[in-house]
Amino acid sequence: MYTDEPSESPHRYSDGALCMWYPYDAPEQRWVHADGPEALLGHVVAHLLREQWWRSTGKWPGQEAPHGT
Repeated sequence: MYTDEPSESPHRYSDGALCMWYPYDAPEQRWVHADGPEALLGHVVAHLLREQWWRSTGKWPGQEAPHGT
């Protein structure tokens, strides 16, 4: 998933895509196709709110997975 600016975030891939979940998370912790588009939109909104919180406070709210693996 991609969004317009601002793109500064510790949870974006190098191409600017949102890093919303760890690939090895259990299906209930991430979006799967069977969840439908409404659930995907919910994940995107939650991620963007976390990014905004991080930009304002310097702290990421919620769980974080390891990066660079």
